[in-house]
Amino acid sequence: MDGRVSRRGFLAAGVAAALGGCAGRAGTPPVRNATGGLEPNATPPAPLDDAVLSSTWTAEVPGQFTLSTPGMDEETLYVGSGTQVTALTRADGNAVWERRLGAMTHSFSPRVTEDVVVAAARDVLNRRRVVDRGNRPSLTGLDADTGEPLWRERIPVSGSPVVDDGTVLVPLSGDETTAVSGRALSTGEEAWRATLSTPPVFSAPVVAGEGYYAVTVGDEDGGSRLVALTTGGTVRWTVTIDGVPHKGPTVDTAGDGTVYVGTDAGYLYAVGADGTVRWQSSLGGGVNTTPVLDGDSVFATTPSRVVALDAATGEGRWSGTVDNVSKTGLGLGGGMVHVGGNEVAAFDTDGTPRWRIELPGVAGTFGSPLYEAGTLYVGGCVKTDGSSRYDHTVYALE
Repeated sequence: MDGRVSRRGFLAAGVAAALGGCAGRAGTPPVRNATGGLEPNATPPAPLDDAVLSSTWTAEVPGQFTLSTPGMDEETLYVGSGTQVTALTRADGNAVWERRLGAMTHSFSPRVTEDVVVAAARDVLNRRRVVDRGNRPSLTGLDADTGEPLWRERIPVSGSPVVDDGTVLVPLSGDETTAVSGRALSTGEEAWRATLSTPPVFSAPVVAGEGYYAVTVGDEDGGSRLVALTTGGTVRWTVTIDGVPHKGPTVDTAGDGTVYVGTDAGYLYAVGADGTVRWQSSLGGGVNTTPVLDGDSVFATTPSRVVALDAATGEGRWSGTVDNVSKTGLGLGGGMVHVGGNEVAAFDTDGTPRWRIELPGVAGTFGSPLYEAGTLYVGGCVKTDGSSRYDHTVYALE
C-alpha cells in the first residue's frame, strides 16, 4: 500500500510541477474508522399516502434516466431531464417553459443567477470516462423567464456548471482536453482555461473565497486529485486522494476554508485551504454524494447510511439508516438533514430520525433534496414495475 500511494504522490507532483502548483498527497494522517461502534438510528419507512409529509403537488417531466438536483430561484425550479430543461413554478408545479438542448441534461444541475439559467447537456457520462452517443455537447445560457437561448457554446462539458460573480465555471473533458473553463455569464465567452492534465473532471467546481476547487478523476492506480485554483484559473496546489469522487467537494466558507470531499473508496477527506490533509475517515462504504456542513458537523452518505462527523477531527458522531443513496444527495433545512434515495429520509442534526417516505413504484429519488420555506422539493425517477421505463416526477412535500 505504501508503494502505491507513493507512486501516486509522485505522479501528482509531476502534474503540479508542470502546472506551476504545489502537490500534496492524501494518506499522511491515520485513517479513522468513523462508523465503528455507531449503531445506526432508524425509523420505519411509510408510503407517501401515510407519511408525515403530504404531497402538495407533483409534476411529470420527460426522460428515462436519473435526475440531478434542480436549480431554484424564488419562484421557479429548473429541472434537467431527458434532452431538455423544464421550468416549474414552486407554488403549484406548473410548467412555465421547456427548452430542448439536443443532448442529455439529466447528469447536470442547472444554475440560475441574474435571470440567466446556465444548463449543460451531453449524451452519456460515465464516472471514469466519457462515452458520447453522437449528439453535440453544449453549455447554454437561457432567459430565466422565457427559456429563450441567450447564448450557446459547443464545448465538451463534463460536470455541472457553477456561477461566481458573473463568471460561469464548467469542467471540460474531451479526447484531448481536461480543464476547468471560466466564461462570462452574459455571453458565454471564455475568459480563462485551467488545463488539468489527462484525468477527466466530472463533478461541479466549488467556489470558496478567493478561489475555486475541482476534482479530477482517475489515474493508473484508481486515485483522483483535488485541485485548488485561483479566480484566474492558475493552479495553486493539488492533493491526491484514494478512489473516485462521484460528486464535488464542499468548503467551510464560514470558517477556516477546509475542503471536504468523499470518494467511492469509502473515504471522507478534510483538506486545509493550504492543501494539507487534516484528516481521512473511513465510512464503511462508498461516499458518493457531496458532503454538507452544519455548524461543527459534516454529513456524508454511504449507500445505506447517513453519517455525521466532527468537522475538525473526522470522528463519527452518529449514523442513520437510509436506503440506496448511491446516486443521490443530501440537503439541509428546518434543523434537519434530508437524504434522497430509494426513500426520502430526514434526521435532526443531532441524529434523531424524523421520517422515511417511500415513493410510489420502483427506484426512488435522485439529486439532493431542496428545502425552502417549509417545502421539500424532490426529483424522482419512478418505474411502475421493474421492467418498465422510468417516469420522472418532481414532488413538493410539506
